[in-house]
Formats: sequence, C-alpha cells, structure tokens
Amino acid sequence: MSQKDPLKKKILIVEDNKDSLEILGLRVTAIGYQVIKARNSKEAITYAEAERPDLIFMDLDLPDADGIKTTAILKKNPKTSHIPVVAVTAWMSARRKRL
Repeated sequence: MSQKDPLKKKILIVEDNKDSLEILGLRVTAIGYQVIKARNSKEAITYAEAERPDLIFMDLDLPDADGIKTTAILKKNPKTSHIPVVAVTAWMSARRKRL
C-alpha cells in the first residue's frame, strides 16, 4: 500500500506481475492519484473493503483466483459493490507474439 493522502482519489491496482504493478502504479501516481497495490485476490478484497478506492484496475490472471471471480465477490459485497472495476491483462500482447 502507499502513503495516504485524504484529498487524493484512490485507485486499487490488483496485479501479480511485479513489473506491471510498478509501471501501472507509477503512471497512476504521476497523474495525481493515490495508489493501493494488491498482488492477489485475497489482498484485493481486503484492501477494497478497508480503503474503499474510487476505482480498481483488476488483473484477469491472478495466482489465487482469477480477476473475474474476484470482481464478482467485490460486486456481491455491499461495502465494495459500487466501486468501478477495469479489467487489465497482458493476454493480448502474449497472444500476438504467438501469431
């Protein structure tokens, strides 16, 4: 997780790839948002409930549960159901390399 600034909007980034998490975190911070980082679905659910971010970037391929299942859990929870979730994945770039 990052330093808290009550005036900045918060974005939770859920990504198991260390490099992708760092790059996306730097980009989001550079445009003025507070970043919360989660490396798996368990952390994503915990941080979403505790921090109540304004937006979640959700990796689709997580080590403990996929991003679609994790998003479904968040959408069923009254504490987190209102938070918009944007799917993030590198599947397309990996697929293009095979073509």
